Amino acid sequence: MPAPSRNSPLFPVTFLLLAITAHLPAYALADNVLQVRSQSGAKLRTLLTGDPGSARANIMLLVGGKGILKISGKGQLKKKTDNFLVRTRDLFVSAGFLTALVDAPLDRRGGNGLLGGFRASTEHAKDLAKVARKLNALNGKPVIVIAAR
Repeated sequence: MPAPSRNSPLFPVTFLLLAITAHLPAYALADNVLQVRSQSGAKLRTLLTGDPGSARANIMLLVGGKGILKISGKGQLKKKTDNFLVRTRDLFVSAGFLTALVDAPLDRRGGNGLLGGFRASTEHAKDLAKVARKLNALNGKPVIVIAAR
């Protein structure tokens, strides 16, 4: 479809939308997904919310229970949750932080998820260290970990 001409009734609307969106920070348009490979080789997705460039620090949010959020490759939470950290991550962002909501690795999304001793394992600690290094590489800011039970 060709761009509207200056005489078109759509031109002012198109121009206005382009002018507005050109000045919005990227995080206002969509969350981003950070992906690493877990120790087992499975995908481990982390949903980033906020602006890495202006963040005061990075906050890695670890939900409790099975730890399963089912973050899609497009940044959608496929599992319904009322977890406190999921619900309040925007408050951290508005206070100037980049939040990183960490999902269970894809090979841990069934059954007990992160339960059964995996959450306290060296393997899981190494997975989280990978995520922390990637976060730090985004902006050189410290990584703070907040976990729920």
